[in-house]
Amino acid sequence: MSTRVVEIDSSRHLLTLSNGQTVRYSVLIIPRLSSGLPRELGEESISTQTNRLKSSTVHVIGIGLRGKPPESLEKKCWMYFPGKDSNFYRVTIF
Repeated sequence: MSTRVVEIDSSRHLLTLSNGQTVRYSVLIIPRLSSGLPRELGEESISTQTNRLKSSTVHVIGIGLRGKPPESLEKKCWMYFPGKDSNFYRVTIF
């Protein structure tokens, strides 16, 4: 966080950060990253590629409940409901 990427080695899946640290990655998502790259790292090429990425939208609806949650939900944060039989994917408990 708050550290710039100064080099991308896509063949080795390795990022070099401005503090000298290197970070391995399996998948790199770069739409915002590309605008901060130095021109010598191929900013134009990366920006062109990121413009072809697809995105989706998310609708978030919050529902507040009064009182103490049931014991079965006390230690839950996220519950996932993948599948075609559900109109939602995740429930977040605050």
